[in-house]
Amino acid sequence: MESGPVSDGGAGFLTAPPDTPATRAAFDDDLAGNGYVMELTRVWAHQPDLQPALGALLGAATEAGELSYRDRAVLIAATASAIGDPYCGTAWGSRLAGEVGDDVAAAVLRGDDDARDPRSRALSGWARRVAA
Repeated sequence: MESGPVSDGGAGFLTAPPDTPATRAAFDDDLAGNGYVMELTRVWAHQPDLQPALGALLGAATEAGELSYRDRAVLIAATASAIGDPYCGTAWGSRLAGEVGDDVAAAVLRGDDDARDPRSRALSGWARRVAA
């Protein structure tokens, strides 16, 4: 696959990001790790200097809440499911599956809280209530 900015073909609301070394590096990282360029990477490519600050903020919030990676994956997958976001549901459902297995991740995405531990049930239930 070719690296570098890819036009949205006129279907999206953003123009293609500037073709810079930072943009190419981000796109190449996605291609190497995922086989495609994520939409979120295309968005961040417009202001790449802001992404590390957001990552630091999310990391600090995760640490302050004493949340594990698994907890964060449960929260995001449950929220994505509740709001009908297939993009985040797929991305974070896959990450959650890597942590806890396909069955548990599928249960979170379906909204089935019966088969999980109390902490995951509490986190996913809270996320769905907030999303609603």
